[in-house]
Amino acid sequence: MKDDPLRKRLLAELRALRRSPGSLSVEQIAGSPTLVEVAGNGSVEQAYTTMLDVLDQQTFLKESDVVTYFATCGHGASGTTLEARLNDQAARFFIDPRTVLRRSNRGAEKLSYIFRDMSVFNRPLGKINLVQKENELACQIIIRFPKYSQYRKPDVYVDGKKHDGMAWVLVDDPEDASWFTAKETLFDLPLWIPVGADPRYAVWSIAVYWVMPVWASWATAMEISDPRLTTVLSITRNYRAEVAFFFDPSRNEPQETTSPPPS
Repeated sequence: MKDDPLRKRLLAELRALRRSPGSLSVEQIAGSPTLVEVAGNGSVEQAYTTMLDVLDQQTFLKESDVVTYFATCGHGASGTTLEARLNDQAARFFIDPRTVLRRSNRGAEKLSYIFRDMSVFNRPLGKINLVQKENELACQIIIRFPKYSQYRKPDVYVDGKKHDGMAWVLVDDPEDASWFTAKETLFDLPLWIPVGADPRYAVWSIAVYWVMPVWASWATAMEISDPRLTTVLSITRNYRAEVAFFFDPSRNEPQETTSPPPS
């Protein structure tokens, strides 16, 4: 499957910006509709500010790919054309203009991933559903992503051990034929709560590692019958979504009640 189409549109617009005369400006960004929508939530001014914020985070790296990209857009290099700015950077750092262009291309590539990750739309979606019945759990994991995106099957770890044998059969999403969806259900998962469990530490967990070009959004739905159990959903930048169970025996104690004041 091809790379994420939204990221590719961002990359095309970022590379086209370098051909604009003069330095990068609000007026030039106005001609980049995908960039305005993703980086500025529809606001040209906000998209411009977001781009400068990213540049500000990189300014201490004088020869970084991202800084070089902005220089070829007119921030940090003089000239009214891309060729002039390439030559200006080449003379400044005593390198070949083609080296400057390669760095700029890499900078545009990196920026396309940074801005793509800002978008909450058209990104992979995952959901973990859990149901408790006495000392067993049933878990259903659902994934959904736009077609023509790069795709890798998720890896699932139950209580720290990899769960093999899942097919992840892709089918057309019934709500939108431009998306794929797949689901796997795990039954009869044992839930063992050790004697004297410390409420600060998880007693059970299920983790899903799903490596995609764009970081997925995750949600969860649970039916937990034991009031002593609480659950926490955590999502980390290594493409992991984890639901952890914590056991607190004090949650089963009756709560004090107060009588309503006399009328």
